[in-house]
Amino acid sequence: MSTANPRILQAIAEMGPDTGGPAQTVSSLCRGLSSKGIFNKIFTSTKNNSSSFLAKNQINELFPFLKSLYQKELQCFCTNKNINIIHSNGIWLPTNHNTVKVARQLDIPLIVSPHGMLSPWALKYKYLKKRLIWSMYQQKDLLATNVFCATSYEETKCIRDLGYKQPIAIIPNGVDIPHKVKNLLKISPPSKKNILFLSRIHPVKGLLTLVEAWGVLQPEEWQVTIVGPDVCGHREEVEMAIKQKNLGDSFNFVGPVYDNIKKAELFAKADLFVLPTFTENFGVAIAEALANKVPVITTKAAPWEDLESYKCGWWIDVGVKPLIGALEVAMSISNEEQQAMGQRGKALVMKKYSWETIAREMILVYDWVLNSGTPPECVITD
Repeated sequence: MSTANPRILQAIAEMGPDTGGPAQTVSSLCRGLSSKGIFNKIFTSTKNNSSSFLAKNQINELFPFLKSLYQKELQCFCTNKNINIIHSNGIWLPTNHNTVKVARQLDIPLIVSPHGMLSPWALKYKYLKKRLIWSMYQQKDLLATNVFCATSYEETKCIRDLGYKQPIAIIPNGVDIPHKVKNLLKISPPSKKNILFLSRIHPVKGLLTLVEAWGVLQPEEWQVTIVGPDVCGHREEVEMAIKQKNLGDSFNFVGPVYDNIKKAELFAKADLFVLPTFTENFGVAIAEALANKVPVITTKAAPWEDLESYKCGWWIDVGVKPLIGALEVAMSISNEEQQAMGQRGKALVMKKYSWETIAREMILVYDWVLNSGTPPECVITD
């Protein structure tokens, strides 16, 4: 019996640098798949002003279209290129809906990666708008999905709790493994030790929790560097909280950083990485910090129990008090222990989260979707 080779189309609404983790992980997955000889292309409605970001991420081919033409162009491309699997990234947006419609029209198997958008926190955020979209098309679109792709067991539970019974492939995101990152920047020791926050400045990321905890601790020998794009004007809210607590000397806003060398320099200057998030389907920045040998504090709203298992960070409950406790411990450890935690963190990432490993798992899923047989070990069917 002959088997079909995967010809994958990765559909994603936007690929700009300010759109969050999926833009980065989708392009990295495509590079990993291409390195193993798998035909895969990205289809997006990204505007041309994001081309520099896309070039830096070395996407093998990009098809940007006006959103009004998205469905028509997607259908033509799938037909012309003999696409036999559509992997849709994200939900809620009209482009996501149009992707599902094309999969139905052409009878192409559909894989959906929700990217954390079905978590309880995410469902409550802009609730009324999402409730309307859910009733209009989103609920039915998810029913049309052949296989879900989740990055953690926690995300799998979110899918099952909504009543969806399709198979779910549990495959984490990956991270590019840096080499000799700490040697990129040999500078004189800073006057203060540095905590790094690198993510979107968005209410879900918990920056106000960090400010509240810092106001209680007020450690004189430490400072916080905040790196990332401002989303929905949240930076102003954070800056106001910092001002009200007279903590302006402790917080430094850098803005978004996308250049890999500059990002590596930020990690090289960091003694600790903190992401007090309210929900995270994976947390690419956490993996990046570990890959760069930086111990991490994050919450149990992110799927990072490995921080405890591998003794490379602190996995805490959501809230100010747990964060205060973790910061007190983390800021009191010796330089030697900090370095040992960093080494363990990089070993963890190399073992479980390299893109080579992730691409290999994803190919097994694509092959199974096309050719049936026994599900890969990463797929749950109950």
